[in-house]
Amino acid sequence: MDSSEIHEAIASLQAEHDSRRGGFFLSEVAGGFQFRTRPDYTPWIRRLIDPKPVRLSRAALETLAIIAYKQPVIRTDVEHIRGWTAAACCGSCWSASWCVCWAARRSQDAP
Repeated sequence: MDSSEIHEAIASLQAEHDSRRGGFFLSEVAGGFQFRTRPDYTPWIRRLIDPKPVRLSRAALETLAIIAYKQPVIRTDVEHIRGWTAAACCGSCWSASWCVCWAARRSQDAP
């Protein structure tokens, strides 16, 4: 395949993508070619890529603060400090990968 056939194939691809008006177009960039997203779709792509801010409940924020200050900590320690159960908050923190769940702490009486 010589260079003229390659340029014809690229021109054919460009014409095909331009006629379809799909989400992508073929563009010449820095001596090569790239498939790029059409500028018309920029707001939609940004909505997919930009992360949403995380909103924490007061209980989850308290739980994370205790974990950050007292680590390593087990759930019963968090519950003792907060004064009520922390199972739901700990579970959501673990599932969001904000903290790591390890095995239970051994007591002094354990063999």
